[in-house]
Amino acid sequence: MLKLSVGYPDPEEEVQMLARLQSQHPIEALQPVATPQDLLEAQREVRLLPVSPDIQRYIAQVVAATRQHPAIRAGAGPRASLGVQAVAQALSYLQGHGFVTPDAVKEAARGVLPHRLLLNIEARLAETSAADLTEEILKTVAVPAEGLPVAGQTL
Repeated sequence: MLKLSVGYPDPEEEVQMLARLQSQHPIEALQPVATPQDLLEAQREVRLLPVSPDIQRYIAQVVAATRQHPAIRAGAGPRASLGVQAVAQALSYLQGHGFVTPDAVKEAARGVLPHRLLLNIEARLAETSAADLTEEILKTVAVPAEGLPVAGQTL
């Protein structure tokens, strides 16, 4: 559902990693921090985090914009919308929000959409990236103001 890039360590960090892992790999001492039941409960809580109709409309508009952009040959489909919503719910949950925020949708879109886009030849020749086009779309689709809870209000 999501593509993330963690990059590479700089040379000094890599040297420190080699020293730390020379005699024992951390996986050998790994201990569980949650039970399977804990994980299932967290998943349930994330899925139950409210998403307003205005936020769902925003997600649909962002994903639809990938299908209409002139530099994109094949845009994201409905599964991408589901992915953006699910990741936005998880991000909002982890940030302690009681509902999905537009910022969480934007962050989710950055991880969910780019690897689902097929750019046209002109965009590829111009070395335009799918991540760049996702950012462009996020800047052009209006963020909803209505339907968002105010302080103390729940959906």
